[in-house]
Amino acid sequence: MSALVHIGTRPETRSGAVPRHKWRALHPQAAQLYLENRCHLDCRHCYESPATHPPAHHLSLAEYDALFGELASLGVLFLTFTGGEIFLRKDLLDIVALARRHRFAVTLYTSGTLIDEAMADRLRALKVSEVHVSVYSHDAAVHDAFTQVPGSHTKSVDALRLLKERGITTVLKANILRCNVDALDELMALAASLGAEIQLDPTVRPRLDGDTSVLDQGVSPEELRRKVLVRPELAPAFRRHAAEELCSGERKLLDDDAVLCGAARDVVAIAADGSVLACAFFPTDAGRWQAGVPGRSLEDIWLQSDQLDAVRERRFATMHRCGRCELRPTCNPCMAFGLVEHGDLGACNSASRHGAAALRGLAELKAQANAKMTRGRALPIVGERDVVVAPPLQGRPLLQTEP
Repeated sequence: MSALVHIGTRPETRSGAVPRHKWRALHPQAAQLYLENRCHLDCRHCYESPATHPPAHHLSLAEYDALFGELASLGVLFLTFTGGEIFLRKDLLDIVALARRHRFAVTLYTSGTLIDEAMADRLRALKVSEVHVSVYSHDAAVHDAFTQVPGSHTKSVDALRLLKERGITTVLKANILRCNVDALDELMALAASLGAEIQLDPTVRPRLDGDTSVLDQGVSPEELRRKVLVRPELAPAFRRHAAEELCSGERKLLDDDAVLCGAARDVVAIAADGSVLACAFFPTDAGRWQAGVPGRSLEDIWLQSDQLDAVRERRFATMHRCGRCELRPTCNPCMAFGLVEHGDLGACNSASRHGAAALRGLAELKAQANAKMTRGRALPIVGERDVVVAPPLQGRPLLQTEP
């Protein structure tokens, strides 16, 4: 995810710009690494492009060895390898072996289309923690039309089966899209038949070059509310909040002084050329890591980047116009996509507003149902007020909005 198109002024890491002691106690637990920008699929919702993710960018095996040492020193325990399609790298398994030698828990994000029996055997031998495979529909024709590669569905499903047969934890991942929103039960049934867990992402994000045409692949806030968020097994966390208070603004999902997310705090991302990102969705980097170059170590960038400092300092109260927005109580704004769309960490963005509007609609519907129940006219259709629904038995949320 590197040599990205830089929106606005490129953030630089200047020695002394941020006092080194300011974030000395802050250690990321997880890192997401873009190993490969190339991809042989052409998924219609993809937020990457050749302009923002140049296909020629790679770090060498020796550079990854050095980088893993610095990540370990910084406190990272969990690595996720993503792309592009990571299995296009001929040395992928060598990189995984290096990471395991550094004692990281390793998760792989992939289409699975390049995993055969021999590859699955090697992944088992390397003891990877999880493999997440993107499957966008239970219907092969729908999936293949979305990836624009015939036969990709069969290969992805076969990969999940091969990995599960070898005892590897597998996760079927999908965004919630116009092409699959009416068949989520079938998609979940497919995952269950393969012995895979499932994660659904309700968000479709603009391309990191600012192109918003891909947003057409997502569902409307009304559809998201009506077909997804009303289902307790998909969105249990929302039931912790009284709908009436969310509608009136008495209660909010995030307080004014709340940290917005784990970007540049709990997580860090590394692009394919070594550029350091606050999270995997950031369109600009905080500095480029270079082994052995003064001022370019991972610790130097982590502790002294002006951009990472700004991300960590940002609070809801300092977001632009949020205090006057009717969606404020149900919004969880994404700084990365404020940068993508407007070149500003504090700006509103389509993805955040879309999700907030869906939750607002659900809160209003729930408040109306509660009022009818109080008058003895109807039962609520989305659960009692302030009741927390138990999470799914699979042990992770079915609905996932993080990378």
